[in-house]
Amino acid sequence: MVRKRYPPAYLRYVKKHPAITIRLTAELKKVLDNSRGKMSYGEFVKKLLMDNQTLIKKVYENGYKKGYYEGYDVAMDIDHFTVPCPKCGEDMHFKYEDPDYWERVIAPRLEAAFKDFRHAKCPTAIVSRP
Repeated sequence: MVRKRYPPAYLRYVKKHPAITIRLTAELKKVLDNSRGKMSYGEFVKKLLMDNQTLIKKVYENGYKKGYYEGYDVAMDIDHFTVPCPKCGEDMHFKYEDPDYWERVIAPRLEAAFKDFRHAKCPTAIVSRP
């Protein structure tokens, strides 16, 4: 069988505008036809997709902000942290009850333990803290 040859312009068009095919039940096709009004199927799908992009973006941003602030509030309520004991493995609880002890003992040890850690976006040069 001989393959049909197409002009280059047609092949470029097909590559830039891929076709999709969907199968609907008769009931869904009626719903689609009623919803699209006088628009073509292509125009209706384009409008549906473009209008929903804005909606999807808003929903995502609102959900992200809500989750961020809820998580931040929970984190701010935590006034302690736990680490496993190197000898027995049970949790040791450190609380911020005594500011003097925290500043004198806990904070310097934490800074020493995490001195080599940094954000991925931060420069490798160490910045001294005031």
